[in-house]
Amino acid sequence: MRLTHIGPLAVLALAGACTSMMNHRGAAEAAPAAAPAPAAAPATAPAPAAQPVRFNGIVAAIAGNQITITGADGATSSLTVAPDAWIIKGRPIPASAIHAGDFVATANVNNPDGTGTSTELRVFPPGMRLGEGSYPMQQPNTTMTNATVAQVTNVGGGRQLTVTYGASAANGTPAGTRTITLPASVQVVQWYRVALSDVHAGNRVRGRGAMNNGAIVADFVFADDPPPAAPAATPH
Repeated sequence: MRLTHIGPLAVLALAGACTSMMNHRGAAEAAPAAAPAPAAAPATAPAPAAQPVRFNGIVAAIAGNQITITGADGATSSLTVAPDAWIIKGRPIPASAIHAGDFVATANVNNPDGTGTSTELRVFPPGMRLGEGSYPMQQPNTTMTNATVAQVTNVGGGRQLTVTYGASAANGTPAGTRTITLPASVQVVQWYRVALSDVHAGNRVRGRGAMNNGAIVADFVFADDPPPAAPAATPH
């Protein structure tokens, strides 16, 4: 399975940094009778920082907190789910379920008047505020906005959201407010936190973790339920 390294603009950075250690030698006494102080033992080199990675695949097996997944290339890989990991699933909800105070993430097309028109929207679970800010996406004329809903109004057949966000050092964006139109045709997905026992073989999982001694330790896992099976054909 192909693993992708997270770049400098990843939502969460690794905490802490390795610092170099200096060797110090004790000073020798000036008097001839005094023996020189023994040299200090060489400092132990710091352990390298854990290497962040992303993963994406289909769950083949689960045993305890160990998940075996199969990537698009058919290769299998194992990962350990950290005890404090966020494990998320999603389900469609009506736009009417969006309320002030919800933290949402939406890709939105830029309008000439400075507002945006949503093309997809996710509502995060309480306590989860990933990637806060409003910043350009790779797609032309498109913005990613992760922000708190301040106001919801009905506009035509859809809804209009006024959202606010704080400054983001990771994304280099200042605090601000954005007005986003949510057409009735756009699907809204509620993310909710689940236990690892709610993840099963056949689910697609994707997320991020860190390489630790050659193994992936995941701290964020998003699981998609497999699509429903097609109805059996009626014999003629």
